[in-house]
Amino acid sequence: MLAFLIIGILAYLLTFILKPYKERISERYEKAWSKNVTYIRWISLAIVLSGLIYTEGASLLLVSGWLLVFSLIIYMTSLGMIYYKNRKAI
Repeated sequence: MLAFLIIGILAYLLTFILKPYKERISERYEKAWSKNVTYIRWISLAIVLSGLIYTEGASLLLVSGWLLVFSLIIYMTSLGMIYYKNRKAI
């Protein structure tokens, strides 16, 4: 499914943009930041994989792909909250 491929590739590329922002948050949350970025990479690769192996009759794969997209949204939201609440004054 093309939507899974696009979402997965964009999310994977976004992790390379988000990785350097670790230095802009307090030291206490740097580990959580790195862990969430790593999880986003794995989830985006799983979304791409589900997009590559999707066929018309695989409704379970379609549901699991959308659940992965939902979990990707949750992890990106948690990254936003970590950054917004714990950013250093520049």
